[in-house]
Amino acid sequence: MALASGTMNAIFPLPRLISTTARTCDTRVGVRILCADLPDAEDIIRRRLGEQGNGLAIEASVTPDSSLSAQAYRLTINPGEIALQAATPAGLYYAAASLAFLLREGKPLDCGEIEDEPAQQFRGIHLDLKRLGWNQDYLKQLLPRLGAIKINAVLLEYEDKFPYQKHPDIAVSSALTPEDIVDLRRLAREHFIEIVPLVQSLGHLEYLLTLPRYSHLSEDTQVKSDICPQNPEAVALVREMMEEVLAAHPESRYFHIGADEPFRLGSCPRCRQAGSEGKGEIYFEHVNLLCELVCARGKTPILWSDVLEGHPEMLSQLHPAAIVMYWDYRSEGEEVNFFINRSQEGGVLYEDAVLSRLPESFLDIYRPYIDTGKMPKLYKSLPYMQFFKDRGREVIGATHVKQIDNCLAHAKRCRESGALGTVATAWAAHNSLADPIGYLELRMKGVYAEAAFSWEQHTSRESFEKRFIPALYGSQLEPLRRACEIVAERRDILHPNSASELSGQREELASLREALETLQNTFTGALTDNLAYLRLVLAKFVWESDLATARESLVLVPPEAAAFIDLSGHANRAFKDTPEVRGWSEQGKDENDLRPLPVGVQTFRGVTYRIIDPDANGGRACLMGSGDPARGFPRETRGIPVNAKMRHLFFLHALVWENLTDGKCGRYVIHYADGTETAAPIIKKDNINGWWKPRDLPEADVAWAGNNLHSEVGLYSFRWDNSRPDSIIASLDVIVDDPVVLGLVAITGSGAVTRKDSRTGEAVASLRRLRLELDELTAGAAQLLPRFHTPDAAEELREFMFSAHDRKLSFLLNYFA
Repeated sequence: MALASGTMNAIFPLPRLISTTARTCDTRVGVRILCADLPDAEDIIRRRLGEQGNGLAIEASVTPDSSLSAQAYRLTINPGEIALQAATPAGLYYAAASLAFLLREGKPLDCGEIEDEPAQQFRGIHLDLKRLGWNQDYLKQLLPRLGAIKINAVLLEYEDKFPYQKHPDIAVSSALTPEDIVDLRRLAREHFIEIVPLVQSLGHLEYLLTLPRYSHLSEDTQVKSDICPQNPEAVALVREMMEEVLAAHPESRYFHIGADEPFRLGSCPRCRQAGSEGKGEIYFEHVNLLCELVCARGKTPILWSDVLEGHPEMLSQLHPAAIVMYWDYRSEGEEVNFFINRSQEGGVLYEDAVLSRLPESFLDIYRPYIDTGKMPKLYKSLPYMQFFKDRGREVIGATHVKQIDNCLAHAKRCRESGALGTVATAWAAHNSLADPIGYLELRMKGVYAEAAFSWEQHTSRESFEKRFIPALYGSQLEPLRRACEIVAERRDILHPNSASELSGQREELASLREALETLQNTFTGALTDNLAYLRLVLAKFVWESDLATARESLVLVPPEAAAFIDLSGHANRAFKDTPEVRGWSEQGKDENDLRPLPVGVQTFRGVTYRIIDPDANGGRACLMGSGDPARGFPRETRGIPVNAKMRHLFFLHALVWENLTDGKCGRYVIHYADGTETAAPIIKKDNINGWWKPRDLPEADVAWAGNNLHSEVGLYSFRWDNSRPDSIIASLDVIVDDPVVLGLVAITGSGAVTRKDSRTGEAVASLRRLRLELDELTAGAAQLLPRFHTPDAAEELREFMFSAHDRKLSFLLNYFA
């Protein structure tokens, strides 16, 4: 259907059928609203219209239309009269939501008729409460905003934000109170949103298992992420948590038990003994037990799809009532050049794969769902949705709120397969111990995309892009559209140096920031806060771009001043797999390695290193160590020779394999010639992190970054300041304590500061200016963030966003003073 002309275009999501006449209805002069005589009809209309309904006479005198489906409505506009018809209160609410869009411009309305109903019955947004505490006022104003765009489900992931009574030590200080939950339930009912509570029941329980009282329930003694499903105490704890959350949501039809990515499942002695048929047997026994609990409370269980995809032969054993929530955050369009085969550990992503590499069992079952006739180059996108439907399962597709085309692909597959609906996931962090990666208010573009694609019968990316900003802000404002586009699709919006993905866009970002500052004065309420958050993030992006520019002119250790520490005698790995030496991560057959790294003398972020050429060193180029004996690397590497005075040491390193916990994972031990020693601790997320998708850390920069076939990859430069620069350092040791794999690529020492050229003075002047701007940014964040977060969480987020920059600026200014 082509877009209608005139005021009808203002409705979001776009209605199914619109017909207009040449006449208009001026709501400013004596218009009455007739609505279906349904329970609480007048309250529903007034609640949705808000101030826009002031002065309108609302009469519940129209007979409900039983020919309309449960969520359908009919909206008729005549001069002096507007009629809303529906068969249910929900339908009436959606009619009022459409009318509210028409009324907010304050212009005469086109007369005509709208008939509308949703393409999907379930239209959801994921509300992830992990990590940072949420301001309850923000949560309470969010639900009406979702209802206004006809979202009818919120997948509420509590983690440690639920006020558990039997286990009060689980809840953090920013947890919701029982009164908060009652308020959220009331608001959800008023705006026809169903809350679907989610309690993880197997994996992703870091928030629980890192507490001393519960750590013994972990499947793995080192990686605290999964409970042991064979431990009666662990199962009882999960059941008790679920019981409390179930009781707190009596009106919810569904309950999500999580159960995704149990990576450590089957690793403890109990599970190895119990699972004679493999991990699948343990998994299905556990989830069926919990599904039975949910069913006994009159609810329908939902669980994530990934383990089910990996064990299709056991799908018939899953509890018959369970709904599958099928998540795939990458697929876009009808065909893709990859597929996800989760029959292997953790799921394997193949790109341009060859059929000979597929397990036969996978092909036998899944070929009808992936075959496009163009394999192995192209596969059918989102194949598992139809697979689950064909096996009698109800399915809900799970998209990612930052991937607009992924939301669209799920909606189309949902309609083709007859699935129940979709939910756009909005992860606050990768797990409850990880850094915050985004905030829902900055993902509003994806929220509106989910609303449009899940409601509209026929839609497209182009149509959505034209209507998103007018729907959110009321008029076509290009700076807002572009700002939302830039921010919404960033991977880690809040992370320090997240602007690294925006290289070369500094001037555009600055222009957008200024435009939003002008626009902000024209809005009120939630939209003002939304704009302020966008402005803060854009200002952060601009500032980070300016810092990167200033740093390009700063050379901390040029080649002539670099003292290269020789690692060649201790190197034990290559950067890629070879017949003689195993490669960086033993994934070289898929080229998931460090082969893009240049060798020889290289200057990265102002520090010069010498990267060993593996061809000149028996195939060995880097030193790897691990605290896990099963990895096959030494825990300790001692006696790396130095024999020189050093003011600083720069370690070029990364975690090749990591666990889920943060903190100290090893140390570099520095031995002085006089027999004394000191240590530089190696701390995950402080001065080292994983090699995939690197970002600057509080005490380490991303020194080098490149791309392999799978991801952006990189190495970190960690600077250690020697408190005894006049003492000779004899040697170094590398000691790894945790079950991580440390990859040390190079070490460079430096003596006195050496300036490269006159540009350094200009760069230092820029650094001083950036110091003043950073102070302004952090002060602005201190005022804004409490509108969205609890005070403690707002302060933590402010520190996360800016403190690393603060420390690095201080170091650089001191270094070149």
